[in-house]
Amino acid sequence: MNRNRAITTTDTPHPEGDGSGRIGPAALVTARWALFAVALGLVGAQLWRPGLWGEQPLGDRWVPLAAVVLWGGVNLHAARRARRGGADARPEEAGVHLLLDVAMLTALLASTGGASNPFTMLYFLPITLATLVSRSWTWIVALAAVCGFAVLVVVSTWTMQPVMDAASGHGHHAGHDQGAHGAGGHYWRHLVGMGVALAVAGSLVTYFVHGIAGVLAQQRSELERLRREAREDRYVASLGALSAGAAHELGTPLGTIQLLAGELEWMDEEERRDAARLIRSELERCKDILHGMKNPELSARALEQEGSWSLEELCGELRGIEVPPSTHLQVRFEGDGAEGTCEQPRAVIEQTVRELVTNALRARVEGRPMNVEVLVSRRGEELGIDVVDDGRGMDPEELASAMEPFFSKSSEGRGLGLFLAGLHVRQLGGTLSLQSEVGRGTRAELRLPRRPPAPLLRVGGGRSAAAQEVT
Repeated sequence: MNRNRAITTTDTPHPEGDGSGRIGPAALVTARWALFAVALGLVGAQLWRPGLWGEQPLGDRWVPLAAVVLWGGVNLHAARRARRGGADARPEEAGVHLLLDVAMLTALLASTGGASNPFTMLYFLPITLATLVSRSWTWIVALAAVCGFAVLVVVSTWTMQPVMDAASGHGHHAGHDQGAHGAGGHYWRHLVGMGVALAVAGSLVTYFVHGIAGVLAQQRSELERLRREAREDRYVASLGALSAGAAHELGTPLGTIQLLAGELEWMDEEERRDAARLIRSELERCKDILHGMKNPELSARALEQEGSWSLEELCGELRGIEVPPSTHLQVRFEGDGAEGTCEQPRAVIEQTVRELVTNALRARVEGRPMNVEVLVSRRGEELGIDVVDDGRGMDPEELASAMEPFFSKSSEGRGLGLFLAGLHVRQLGGTLSLQSEVGRGTRAELRLPRRPPAPLLRVGGGRSAAAQEVT
């Protein structure tokens, strides 16, 4: 289905438009504290048992301690800024912090075993965090991590060369001649291999993570577009229902005005004054209908502003319905329904109940008394309103089509009342169902939550039963 429509987009793209995720300052600081905690444990183990992770290229203990103090101070400063900052970290700030993490990690690893320390895998944490900043910063941090490991390789090779020469029983020149084929050569190739593996793995992480992030960003954008279109389609449907409801409601007063206007020339003076008063009354009713017809989908804020109202107020609305002779209309409250409250839009509920009662009255069998009963109940968080009549009822075929638009067996109806009532009830999160049997009457069951999603309301205490006559 083609749609020609103007859509105002409120989506805020990522600053670089690369589909990267967003990382908040608090999340960034938390992840960096986790990395700092692991590094602190690494330093503590090395101080407790020197040589645990290999020889110490930078043998002095002050080097790891100074790195730990500096790193902790930077993290504390970042944590204070995060508490004062916004929801998202600026890419430049987050990227610089991750570069500092790589530098501090390099210093700690250089003083606790160098490139032979198995915790060189910690370089992947800043790289992974950088994927949440931007694509360019991910490559920068990955390159910094590779450079940091290269520094570790150089420092480790320079420091370990005398140790390997001594272990092999050669002097300086002998170690230089045979190192490429002895233990030193194997150690050097192992370190170079680790550096290449880090570079390849970092590149793959950067490429594939950002590829996945880009796909997810596109999916989020598509889902947002579909939500927007679905919301607009609901508005269009609501406008159609609003127009149909207004036409349906205006039919009765306009019909009365037309009837009176056609009879004016045969009326005497007194009758004309009465007719004029009735016409003014019906015109006011038309004005109220046009002014008061509201669709809950189109006035979501009104749901919050209307507040709660008592279910007993339904009686006042039903008193305005014209009841034919020999017809008895009664409203009965079951349980504590009379003292219950509702936060759904009152105008829509009253209009729906009025339509159900009007349809019940139209099912009257001529020459036979009729009873119409409105049962109001409350079961927990659910409101129940049943309209029961003992009219002519409907056969299965009529019952299946009763809630379709423009279906009516009455000459007075236009076939929209039940359709609009069901539409409004569904928009409020409820259901409307019919049960009927020919010759025994019809039962319309309305079920809906007492309030739209909102904070819980106070509900009054219970009462066994209450009945009120509508005259």
